[in-house]
Amino acid sequence: MLGVLTKLVTLLRAVKRTWFAAPMPQRWIIPVLLLGALAAGSFGVGAAVGGRVTGKSPTRTVAQTGLATPPISAAISAVAPIQSLTPSPSPTPSPSPSPSPAVAAPKPPPAPAPPVAGPSLRTRGLFRFSSTDWPAMHAAGFNASTDGGVQDAGSAQAANGITGMVWVGAYNNSSCSQTMGDLGITAIVQANVNAGRRGLRYQIGDEPTANGCNAAPTYAHITQLVHGVDRSAKTWVADDQFQEGNPVGAGVPMNGTVDILAFDVYPCESGPCDYATIDRAVQQIHAAHVANWEFIIQDFSSAPWRWPTPAEIQGQFDHWKGQGAIGYWIFAWDYQGQQVVGQPGNIAALRQINSQ
Repeated sequence: MLGVLTKLVTLLRAVKRTWFAAPMPQRWIIPVLLLGALAAGSFGVGAAVGGRVTGKSPTRTVAQTGLATPPISAAISAVAPIQSLTPSPSPTPSPSPSPSPAVAAPKPPPAPAPPVAGPSLRTRGLFRFSSTDWPAMHAAGFNASTDGGVQDAGSAQAANGITGMVWVGAYNNSSCSQTMGDLGITAIVQANVNAGRRGLRYQIGDEPTANGCNAAPTYAHITQLVHGVDRSAKTWVADDQFQEGNPVGAGVPMNGTVDILAFDVYPCESGPCDYATIDRAVQQIHAAHVANWEFIIQDFSSAPWRWPTPAEIQGQFDHWKGQGAIGYWIFAWDYQGQQVVGQPGNIAALRQINSQ
């Protein structure tokens, strides 16, 4: 009995401390807890007295009431956490940093423009047969022509700003053989050197692959003969390997046999011009790693070919340009008595090409 009273006193002291420590809004809870504790305490005292009378253990009596904790101790434990009911001040949220303004990614540099013709096409030449209208040729933008040197009209060409290419008919496409002796070949070159015309081009035959000849070794030999007299001279030949209708061969057999290979592809026949023929030729030229090559544009009419229009002349040029050629030629200024000047607009188209 004395133990119960001791706990009751302890409870009252705890209530007093809590009453003054608790915030005003929570003080009403304390009387409620106190009344509950007193009721429980009365029950516990009665149980203890009854236990003395009946001889039952107080612990067992409490257990039979279904209470897990002695009531006065429970009341003390309930009063103690009152201070925890005081709401904690809400934390002030930390201001979120403003997102950094997005920095636009730098624009990639523009793709380099594809190479075009123009100054890289050092040679702008034409095939001519009987015409000697050098001023008109030069006015159209040409700086080279066939049939020059001291053997032909070299002096007149030079006077009009045109360099003539020397014809050396040293190979026969029917017999597939060299038709001019070595001394005759070197004599042609020596004559131009003696006239002060070093560094000329020498056309040492024409379309050597037309009949399937194995012309490469012979052309390489003739090139050595020319260089033996004039190391600055250049050998040259028109190669028709890629001409429409010719057998499709692998590689470029004439590669490396002359200083400059010029490929003739004439795509304009009865129907629309077949520019794909030029594209296929370019692919094969690149695959064979041909260096120092030129191309020849169709501007003539002779069955099965027809006169190209000015737009088709430009179309041919557009499929060749920027592909690595060092020059180009027109076939032809005059051919089989037909003058290119007689074709409305064609001269203007050639002049436009030569200005690019």
